[in-house]
Amino acid sequence: MLVFFEPKSERLKLTDFKIERIDLSGKTLNTILVLEDNDFNASLKLRLDHFQTSLNMIKQNQVFGIGPGRWNAYKSDFGSKDRNIMDSHNDLLAFSSQYGLIPGVFFVSCIYLTPLFCFRKRLKEKTNIFNKVSYLFLINLLMIFAGITNAGLFKHQIVAFLILILVLGLKELNPKLEVMEKLG
Repeated sequence: MLVFFEPKSERLKLTDFKIERIDLSGKTLNTILVLEDNDFNASLKLRLDHFQTSLNMIKQNQVFGIGPGRWNAYKSDFGSKDRNIMDSHNDLLAFSSQYGLIPGVFFVSCIYLTPLFCFRKRLKEKTNIFNKVSYLFLINLLMIFAGITNAGLFKHQIVAFLILILVLGLKELNPKLEVMEKLG
């Protein structure tokens, strides 16, 4: 006997996204943006909790962070009640909480924005703008939006690809880079 059924997912219904209230006097993200308890909002509530945990880490450890790879080990000390092994779900917060505010902002900015600046410089100089490799910077730029809700820079495949685009952008900007000539 063959049975057909239609899978249903409450998480996929946008109508279930409901905000109970917005209270700008709240002290944490989950008290500022209060979401209704339902399956759809569960992931967003978890992300807000992880964002707040990272912000608490940054507030207490602005210069050096809590240390690379220590986010899960110390998240309960900074307000997270989640027991699962996860990341902070935000590139900037993940790097800043673990490495410190200045290195975190610097690294994330370099990965995401330097290819854009290289492309803009080539546009001004009117060189290499028709090379298709020049437009790879768009991937880095779009990954900024993915990095708002997921720490993609902590996934080696993603960061390797984005660094490759960065290196290619720098190579096109200055084709006489000695390091690149030695490698290739």
